[in-house]
Amino acid sequence: MGGRAGGAPYDIEHRLLVGGETKWVRDKADLEFDEQNVLIGDAIISMGDDGRITLFNEGAEKIYGYSKTEVIGAPLEMLIPERFRAAHRRYVERFAAAPEVAHRMAGRGMKIFGLRKNGEEFPADAAVSKVVVDGTRVFTVILRDITEQQRAEDEIRQTQERFELALKGADMATWDWNIETGEVVFNARWAEMRGFRPDEIKPHVDTWIAGMHPDDWPHVQKALDDYFNGVVPEYRMEFRIRTKSGQWIWILDQGKIFARDEKGKPTRMVGTEIDITDQKRIEHEHKLLAEVGSMFASTLDYEETLSNVAQLVVRDIADFCIVDVLEDGEVRRVKVASRDLLKAPLCEVLQHTPLDRSRPSFFTEAIVHRHPVLMERLSPEMVESLSQNEQHLQALRAIDPQSVIAVPLMAHGALMGAMALVSATPSRVYDREDLRLAEELAHRAALSIDNARLYRAAGRAIQA
Repeated sequence: MGGRAGGAPYDIEHRLLVGGETKWVRDKADLEFDEQNVLIGDAIISMGDDGRITLFNEGAEKIYGYSKTEVIGAPLEMLIPERFRAAHRRYVERFAAAPEVAHRMAGRGMKIFGLRKNGEEFPADAAVSKVVVDGTRVFTVILRDITEQQRAEDEIRQTQERFELALKGADMATWDWNIETGEVVFNARWAEMRGFRPDEIKPHVDTWIAGMHPDDWPHVQKALDDYFNGVVPEYRMEFRIRTKSGQWIWILDQGKIFARDEKGKPTRMVGTEIDITDQKRIEHEHKLLAEVGSMFASTLDYEETLSNVAQLVVRDIADFCIVDVLEDGEVRRVKVASRDLLKAPLCEVLQHTPLDRSRPSFFTEAIVHRHPVLMERLSPEMVESLSQNEQHLQALRAIDPQSVIAVPLMAHGALMGAMALVSATPSRVYDREDLRLAEELAHRAALSIDNARLYRAAGRAIQA
């Protein structure tokens, strides 16, 4: 009895009774099992036109639990679950009449089940051939018990289903990167996280890199190189990505190598992404408030402190910051800070443009009415309405404010001044979380002013 590796014929010898004479014939069964080899443990079973078993090898004995002597001459249907026997008979009739001499029974959605001696059913993969010798037709099946394979596939499927449910619950994006070709399979959440539809995303690593903040990419690239080269045990990075609307959000990206080539070079990597923007915002707020608290605790010169706070604000959350204080009923501008040092001349214009409290503006709303103001988007007409003279208007146009927050500086119910945060970046649109942070900064600044004034008043009283 011969064997084959995928693509070569599998030779089977049969002993037949033809006209009372024993004959040995060789059935060259070209049975395709995809790229798998016919294994020694496979069942090889033959039957005649009458449906009775004529060949039952050791593999069949192990799979079915019958001995050869128990089944030779018995109907092959004893090895098939009862509910499939009628379909089996129809299949044999069609195959007997067909011109083909070999056929793969399993695959392409067809399921085959065998019946063991103990009554247990099992899934199988099978291929059948036929040969005619002196008018006697012989059908031969090579059958493989795929119980363990099916169990493993079921476990993989269940694991995948649990994984997908976990990803959905955790609001995770996933990516599967073919490192050799650059192709990446992104799930729908990956696209949605960036504000795109899945069909708008090119499935390539270049898409991922192009959307990353340019300051972050060198660090991510180094982290990947270190992981690929075994310098670090895992890949885990936090970085910023640009959404379709132009806003930047923070991502926690984690991945693992799943395949390497013969030289050990990574060929496939799979990973997940989580939007951690809210977490980063909270971390950033705590850090900023801690810095501001240290400034207020270090000196009683509130003008110097307010100036330093304005510099912190433009470093982290604004392009411009304006701070006014109220002294003896008059508004005095303490500081106009800009993130861009080249905008210093514009700051000078704003610094020396006194607030006209009779004209409506976000600053008068904060100082006169003591209400916080959030202007998410400013139109050109709104910008012009804020101007107090031609020079002021030209400066405002040059600044091109996109989003504004103005908050009163209140301490113990008393108005101490006002602070404004200006975003000149289209992608930086203030929201209620930004307003909440600005109010917290304003409250601490107001307490600092109040404490400094109380200290000065106490000093003057002592001197008097």
